[in-house]
Amino acid sequence: MQELQALGERIIALDPAVRARLPLSDEMIAAVEETGRIRSHEGRRRHMQYVGR
Repeated sequence: MQELQALGERIIALDPAVRARLPLSDEMIAAVEETGRIRSHEGRRRHMQYVGR
């Protein structure tokens, strides 16, 4: 699970143009975009766990 979270973090860190070329599901794209709107440290941590699933 930690490896999936690390992969999610790398996907989130990618440039949006590069990320757009990845074969991501609509649900995953929405989760990645939501991460940018979360400002709370704890909220972001929990969201990263969600993205890792």
